[in-house]
Amino acid sequence: MKAGVKVTGVKELIQNLERLGGNVQNASVEALWTAGAHLEGALKEKLSQPGTGRTYKTGRKGARYATHQASAPGEPPAVDTGRLRTSVTHNVTGRPGRDLPDPGGSKTEAKGYVGTNLEIGPYLEFGTSRMKERPWLYPTITEEATAVAKLVQNVIKRAIAKAKRR
Repeated sequence: MKAGVKVTGVKELIQNLERLGGNVQNASVEALWTAGAHLEGALKEKLSQPGTGRTYKTGRKGARYATHQASAPGEPPAVDTGRLRTSVTHNVTGRPGRDLPDPGGSKTEAKGYVGTNLEIGPYLEFGTSRMKERPWLYPTITEEATAVAKLVQNVIKRAIAKAKRR
């Protein structure tokens, strides 16, 4: 599953940064890290909404509550254990760790990753033969696209201002 955010005007900002002798790779990694952190927070917020679907007994021994209200089809997954929400994280080229997929990239290309390493993530996003979809990743990325674009532009603009001061 791929989802992305297109940021316009960055090419010109990068060219200005290069012309001023700024570090484009560092600025790109910082921009992706900032965007990833923002999206991670938005995804965790989306996964914190209560469900409006059916209520059922959880059947877990020692559980504080004996019932759970699920999400309705088309809504983000309702929190039950919180495991999916906790697993959402981000990573960027040059900053591996936290048991995340390496987003790839190189010294001349920065790439970022936002998502979960849990198998249930795509099942909830797209549904299965026995469960209708509970989209949470793609809708959030789409909703946050404008905010992410502004964050990326601001990081590059700060890098340009820093290069100008040299």
